[in-house]
Amino acid sequence: MKKKKKVLLVWWYDRNDLIAPYLSMQDEIEFTVLFYRFPEQENKAVADKLPFRKIYWLDYLSPYTLLKDVKPDKILFFGNESTTTIALIAAANVKDIPTCYVSHGLRSDLKEIIENGNTEQSIERYRPDNKYYTAKKWHTLVFLMLAFSWRSWKSLKLIWDTLRAEMKFSNSFDKLLYIKNSLRKTKYYYLFAPENALMIEDLDHPNPANIFYTGPYMMDAIFKDLSTNIPAHQPYWLLIDQPLNLISFEERKALYLKIASNAAHSNQPLIVKLHPMEYGRDVQDGDNIIWKKNVSNLNELIAQSGQVIGFYSALMLPVLC
Repeated sequence: MKKKKKVLLVWWYDRNDLIAPYLSMQDEIEFTVLFYRFPEQENKAVADKLPFRKIYWLDYLSPYTLLKDVKPDKILFFGNESTTTIALIAAANVKDIPTCYVSHGLRSDLKEIIENGNTEQSIERYRPDNKYYTAKKWHTLVFLMLAFSWRSWKSLKLIWDTLRAEMKFSNSFDKLLYIKNSLRKTKYYYLFAPENALMIEDLDHPNPANIFYTGPYMMDAIFKDLSTNIPAHQPYWLLIDQPLNLISFEERKALYLKIASNAAHSNQPLIVKLHPMEYGRDVQDGDNIIWKKNVSNLNELIAQSGQVIGFYSALMLPVLC
């Protein structure tokens, strides 16, 4: 039997839509998943059903002990901005383990992202007042310091630059721009399309030969379903929610209520599919509006709607087609 490749996913693995493509590869690839510092931060309803090994940042004092334990042939990164992630990318680069940044949504250019600032955090397990988010912060510093390797003096400069960036900037992307060290950057990039690569182009200036365009791969099943199964429309409007840095959730909610009022004139309710970043919001059905969080039949929900409303969500791509 052919030996499986080992891949470490530094990934939001307890989001159904993001982990689904990797579940379909489990017979060919041995995945290990990493995203949280504590198990208590997971969405257990999803995480406990995964057939993958789960590890946590706090299981390891250094990125090198993590790599020695997992022994990955490749590492895929959902994001590249956290201090622990920077340390892990650097250690993997020192050890010549292929590192890859993978797109998971639509992004604007870097200047706009920085100007808009950080999105208000609504997910309870990421909030600053969550004890599992704030506990043992010393670990991040230790993990970064132990990214040093005698094999590369660049690792010492990376540690120094990262510490200075943490003190100078609050925006994650300002920090990344400040850290010029090549060890900070992944070697490969899996992006949706050239038009959706503006942020990465500005941030990392990757070698074009190391960029691979995939399309919105998380949407493959929806594209397939919507192209082959067109059920009769049901009497409702569907709105695909998307966090917007310049518009608060309360302002978006007020807009959605106005849309629901318009839908009522056609005797149709408005169903709002909340973005996963907004699942922590306290919303109540009423006034012709229905709020949906985790949805198991998303393809059906889209296909059976009378019309779909949305803005800048990757989920709108199969809808438009």
